[in-house]
Amino acid sequence: MRAYGRVCIKIHEKGRFHKDRCLAIWIASMELDIRGINVPKILGYFKFENRSFFVSEYLAEGIGLHEYLSRIVGKPEKRRIMMALACWVRKMHDHRIWQKDFNSTYVLCVKNQFMLIDLDNVKCGKPSERQKIYNLGQLNASVADIIRLRDKIRFLYYYFSGKMPNRAKRREIYRKIWEITLTKNTLVFGLDTPKSNSFELPE
Repeated sequence: MRAYGRVCIKIHEKGRFHKDRCLAIWIASMELDIRGINVPKILGYFKFENRSFFVSEYLAEGIGLHEYLSRIVGKPEKRRIMMALACWVRKMHDHRIWQKDFNSTYVLCVKNQFMLIDLDNVKCGKPSERQKIYNLGQLNASVADIIRLRDKIRFLYYYFSGKMPNRAKRREIYRKIWEITLTKNTLVFGLDTPKSNSFELPE
Protein backbone atom coordinates (compact mmCIF):
# COMPACT_ATOMS: atom_id res chain seq x y z
CA MET A 1 0.00 0.00 0.00
CA ARG A 2 1.20 3.51 -0.83
CA ALA A 3 -0.26 6.65 0.70
CA TYR A 4 -0.91 9.76 -1.37
CA GLY A 5 -2.53 12.51 0.68
CA ARG A 6 -5.85 11.08 1.93
CA VAL A 7 -5.71 8.08 -0.39
CA CYS A 8 -4.07 4.65 -0.20
CA ILE A 9 -3.28 2.79 -3.43
CA LYS A 10 -2.31 -0.85 -3.76
CA ILE A 11 -0.79 -1.80 -7.11
CA HIS A 12 -0.50 -5.37 -8.33
CA GLU A 13 1.35 -6.30 -11.50
CA LYS A 14 -0.52 -9.41 -12.55
CA GLY A 15 1.20 -12.27 -14.37
CA ARG A 16 -0.67 -14.65 -16.65
CA PHE A 17 -1.26 -17.21 -13.90
CA HIS A 18 -1.41 -14.83 -10.96
CA LYS A 19 -4.50 -14.15 -8.92
CA ASP A 20 -5.60 -10.51 -9.12
CA ARG A 21 -4.78 -9.48 -5.54
CA CYS A 22 -6.33 -6.02 -5.87
CA LEU A 23 -9.61 -7.54 -7.06
CA ALA A 24 -9.52 -9.99 -4.12
CA ILE A 25 -8.96 -7.10 -1.67
CA TRP A 26 -11.76 -5.09 -3.26
CA ILE A 27 -14.18 -8.01 -2.88
CA ALA A 28 -13.02 -8.70 0.70
CA SER A 29 -13.41 -5.01 1.61
CA MET A 30 -16.99 -4.96 0.36
CA GLU A 31 -17.82 -8.23 2.16
CA LEU A 32 -16.43 -6.92 5.45
CA ASP A 33 -18.24 -3.60 5.04
CA ILE A 34 -21.54 -5.38 4.38
CA ARG A 35 -21.02 -7.57 7.45
CA GLY A 36 -20.36 -4.56 9.68
CA ILE A 37 -16.60 -5.04 10.09
CA ASN A 38 -14.86 -1.67 9.89
CA VAL A 39 -12.46 -1.18 6.98
CA PRO A 40 -11.07 1.99 5.39
CA LYS A 41 -13.56 3.57 2.98
CA ILE A 42 -13.47 1.82 -0.39
CA LEU A 43 -12.81 4.28 -3.21
CA GLY A 44 -12.35 2.04 -6.22
CA TYR A 45 -10.78 -0.77 -8.19
CA PHE A 46 -9.57 -0.64 -11.77
CA LYS A 47 -7.24 -2.35 -14.23
CA PHE A 48 -4.82 -0.91 -16.74
CA GLU A 49 -2.97 -3.28 -19.06
CA ASN A 50 -1.38 -5.91 -16.78
CA ARG A 51 -1.72 -3.89 -13.58
CA SER A 52 -4.61 -3.65 -11.17
CA PHE A 53 -5.24 -0.94 -8.59
CA PHE A 54 -7.21 -0.84 -5.35
CA VAL A 55 -7.90 2.58 -3.86
CA SER A 56 -9.08 3.26 -0.31
CA GLU A 57 -9.13 6.08 2.19
CA TYR A 58 -5.89 6.81 4.05
CA LEU A 59 -6.57 7.42 7.73
CA ALA A 60 -3.66 9.51 8.95
CA GLU A 61 -5.21 9.75 12.42
CA GLY A 62 -5.24 5.97 12.85
CA ILE A 63 -3.03 4.31 15.46
CA GLY A 64 -1.69 0.76 15.22
CA LEU A 65 -3.13 -1.65 17.78
CA HIS A 66 0.17 -2.26 19.58
CA GLU A 67 0.78 1.46 20.10
CA TYR A 68 -2.87 1.99 21.04
CA LEU A 69 -2.75 -0.67 23.76
CA SER A 70 0.55 0.67 25.09
CA ARG A 71 -1.14 4.02 25.80
CA ILE A 72 -3.83 2.57 28.07
CA VAL A 73 -3.73 3.95 31.60
CA GLY A 74 -5.89 2.74 34.49
CA LYS A 75 -7.77 -0.49 35.13
CA PRO A 76 -11.27 0.74 34.10
CA GLU A 77 -9.96 1.95 30.73
CA LYS A 78 -7.96 -1.24 30.17
CA ARG A 79 -11.01 -3.38 30.96
CA ARG A 80 -13.14 -1.36 28.53
CA ILE A 81 -10.56 -1.70 25.74
CA MET A 82 -10.12 -5.44 26.33
CA MET A 83 -13.88 -5.93 26.15
CA ALA A 84 -14.17 -3.88 22.95
CA LEU A 85 -11.27 -5.71 21.28
CA ALA A 86 -12.54 -9.16 22.27
CA CYS A 87 -16.06 -8.39 21.04
CA TRP A 88 -14.65 -7.09 17.76
CA VAL A 89 -12.60 -10.24 17.14
CA ARG A 90 -15.58 -12.42 18.08
CA LYS A 91 -17.79 -10.41 15.72
CA MET A 92 -15.41 -11.14 12.85
CA HIS A 93 -15.46 -14.87 13.59
CA ASP A 94 -19.23 -14.89 14.09
CA HIS A 95 -19.64 -13.16 10.73
CA ARG A 96 -17.52 -15.81 9.01
CA ILE A 97 -14.41 -13.67 8.68
CA TRP A 98 -10.90 -14.65 9.71
CA GLN A 99 -7.40 -13.49 8.89
CA LYS A 100 -4.79 -16.01 7.80
CA ASP A 101 -1.98 -13.84 9.16
CA PHE A 102 -3.64 -11.96 12.00
CA ASN A 103 -1.48 -9.60 14.05
CA SER A 104 -1.53 -6.14 15.53
CA THR A 105 -0.08 -4.51 12.39
CA TYR A 106 -3.32 -5.32 10.55
CA VAL A 107 -5.51 -3.58 13.13
CA LEU A 108 -5.91 0.18 13.11
CA CYS A 109 -7.61 2.15 15.89
CA VAL A 110 -9.53 5.19 14.69
CA LYS A 111 -11.58 7.21 17.19
CA ASN A 112 -11.65 4.22 19.58
CA GLN A 113 -12.97 1.93 16.84
CA PHE A 114 -11.01 -1.07 15.58
CA MET A 115 -10.52 -1.40 11.86
CA LEU A 116 -9.06 -4.22 9.75
CA ILE A 117 -6.51 -3.12 7.15
CA ASP A 118 -4.27 -4.88 4.62
CA LEU A 119 -6.80 -7.49 3.53
CA ASP A 120 -4.50 -9.72 1.45
CA ASN A 121 -5.04 -12.68 3.76
CA VAL A 122 -8.66 -12.18 4.76
CA LYS A 123 -10.77 -15.31 4.38
CA CYS A 124 -14.55 -15.28 4.08
CA GLY A 125 -16.06 -18.51 5.32
CA LYS A 126 -16.85 -20.05 8.67
CA PRO A 127 -13.58 -20.48 10.60
CA SER A 128 -12.96 -23.77 12.37
CA GLU A 129 -12.23 -23.83 16.10
CA ARG A 130 -8.57 -24.43 15.22
CA GLN A 131 -8.52 -21.35 12.98
CA LYS A 132 -10.18 -19.22 15.66
CA ILE A 133 -7.61 -20.28 18.25
CA TYR A 134 -4.82 -19.70 15.72
CA ASN A 135 -6.06 -16.13 15.19
CA LEU A 136 -6.08 -15.60 18.98
CA GLY A 137 -2.55 -16.99 19.23
CA GLN A 138 -1.31 -14.76 16.41
CA LEU A 139 -2.81 -11.69 18.02
CA ASN A 140 -1.41 -12.65 21.41
CA ALA A 141 2.09 -12.98 19.93
CA SER A 142 2.00 -9.46 18.49
CA VAL A 143 0.96 -7.74 21.75
CA ALA A 144 2.73 -10.08 24.16
CA ASP A 145 4.72 -7.56 26.20
CA ILE A 146 1.99 -5.00 26.90
CA ILE A 147 -0.92 -7.16 28.02
CA ARG A 148 -0.71 -8.95 31.36
CA LEU A 149 -1.90 -12.54 31.76
CA ARG A 150 -4.84 -11.32 33.85
CA ASP A 151 -5.94 -9.08 30.98
CA LYS A 152 -5.52 -11.89 28.44
CA ILE A 153 -7.81 -14.09 30.54
CA ARG A 154 -10.32 -11.23 30.70
CA PHE A 155 -10.04 -10.85 26.92
CA LEU A 156 -10.94 -14.53 26.47
CA TYR A 157 -13.84 -14.20 28.91
CA TYR A 158 -15.30 -11.42 26.77
CA TYR A 159 -14.46 -13.28 23.55
CA PHE A 160 -16.56 -16.22 24.76
CA SER A 161 -19.39 -13.80 25.63
CA GLY A 162 -18.95 -14.44 29.35
CA LYS A 163 -19.63 -18.18 28.85
CA MET A 164 -16.20 -19.57 29.44
CA PRO A 165 -15.59 -23.25 28.67
CA ASN A 166 -15.01 -25.58 31.61
CA ARG A 167 -11.66 -25.61 33.40
CA ALA A 168 -10.14 -28.41 31.33
CA LYS A 169 -11.15 -26.73 28.07
CA ARG A 170 -9.84 -23.36 29.27
CA ARG A 171 -6.45 -24.84 30.03
CA GLU A 172 -6.38 -26.52 26.64
CA ILE A 173 -7.16 -23.19 24.90
CA TYR A 174 -4.54 -21.26 26.93
CA ARG A 175 -1.97 -23.93 26.14
CA LYS A 176 -2.67 -23.81 22.40
CA ILE A 177 -2.55 -20.01 22.31
CA TRP A 178 0.80 -19.99 24.12
CA GLU A 179 2.23 -22.70 21.86
CA ILE A 180 1.25 -20.62 18.81
CA THR A 181 2.81 -17.53 20.42
CA LEU A 182 6.11 -19.37 20.84
CA THR A 183 6.27 -20.18 17.12
CA LYS A 184 6.10 -16.50 16.12
CA ASN A 185 8.96 -14.09 15.62
CA THR A 186 7.83 -11.45 18.10
CA LEU A 187 11.00 -9.37 17.68
CA VAL A 188 9.53 -7.86 14.50
CA PHE A 189 6.91 -6.25 16.79
CA GLY A 190 9.56 -4.91 19.15
CA LEU A 191 8.79 -7.68 21.64
CA ASP A 192 10.88 -10.33 23.31
CA THR A 193 8.54 -13.18 24.22
CA PRO A 194 10.36 -15.72 26.43
CA LYS A 195 10.86 -18.88 24.41
CA SER A 196 9.97 -21.16 27.27
CA ASN A 197 7.48 -23.99 27.58
CA SER A 198 7.12 -23.42 31.33
CA PHE A 199 4.18 -21.07 30.96
CA GLU A 200 2.03 -21.20 34.10
CA LEU A 201 -1.60 -21.56 33.16
CA PRO A 202 -4.28 -20.09 35.42
CA GLU A 203 -6.57 -22.37 37.33
